[in-house]
Amino acid sequence: MFSTGLTEIHHRPAGGDLTLITFGNAATLADGRSFWASGVADALDLDCIGFMPCLPHWYPEADMAACVAQIAQHLAGRRVVLYGDSMGAYAAIRHARLFRPAAIIAVAPQRSIDPADVPDDTRFHHFFRPHLHAGMAIAAAHRVAVAPLVIHDPLDRADFGQLQGLQAVMPVVPIPLFHTGHQAVHMLSDRKVFARLLTLALAQDPGGIAGLLRQAKKPHRFYLNGLGAAALTAGHRGWADAILGRARAAGTSMADILWLRAHAHRRAGRWAAAEADARASLALPDANPARRADLWELLYVQLRSRGRAADAAALCHKAMAEFAQGSAERTRLAEFLAADQSCGQG
Repeated sequence: MFSTGLTEIHHRPAGGDLTLITFGNAATLADGRSFWASGVADALDLDCIGFMPCLPHWYPEADMAACVAQIAQHLAGRRVVLYGDSMGAYAAIRHARLFRPAAIIAVAPQRSIDPADVPDDTRFHHFFRPHLHAGMAIAAAHRVAVAPLVIHDPLDRADFGQLQGLQAVMPVVPIPLFHTGHQAVHMLSDRKVFARLLTLALAQDPGGIAGLLRQAKKPHRFYLNGLGAAALTAGHRGWADAILGRARAAGTSMADILWLRAHAHRRAGRWAAAEADARASLALPDANPARRADLWELLYVQLRSRGRAADAAALCHKAMAEFAQGSAERTRLAEFLAADQSCGQG
């Protein structure tokens, strides 16, 4: 439909007076053809406008204004629901004033990625660019008539910290979805679940949404992943093995099972077990570079904690060789070397 060079806009036309507006997250970049959440839009035959980032840019304000100018005429007189996950959830809240929405569904949003705003949440600091993101933090001035419905896992410390930052500046309606982590959005992917979610969101019924999603998550592998990892962290190994076995049957790869186990052991201080599972996961084929970088980071920290600086540096250089120059994973690992004088520069 339109592209600014930073963001593509896609339109799936349909009847009725409702338009769903979706915002792609950092893992679903523009390809000129598809848009995030198009599956549910197709399944439910929804009029839908999808914003797709050409890079993980957290939807800069000037770019969004240019995008909205292209769709304002279509939206006139229509009910609008904004829907996003992570970076996309940030956009749904931050830019809501441009749309006058009837509902905002925000899954695991950030208030900001600026290190000055969120020093403790380092997950996205490497995406921060001052020329794009100056003044990006969601503030009281960004509130609209409806409070965002924020679906989140209270046990995910980083996401919960971002939620608390939002609550400090505007009314929000938290909808907890325990043991889903930053993957909570996957609980919403079923056609029937999403149709009911839309109805409840437009009715501003958070209790109904919470009940709907509690039921929807039970067979889902991402929920089983989180529940099994929590059981292992608490030392309930029999339960953990049974739950993670169900997750494996539901589609979680063995590499990801071992990644979950490694972090569960790390949280419990069982470093030898964490290292063994991390190395076992890295030995398996895995198409997820972020997971692999995360495991290399775990091993790096483990070696540094033992005073084995030279071994840690060698491991970090080996890990960096896996990833393309300029990739987020290589940059992340290089930052460990750059921050540690004894390891030299990456």
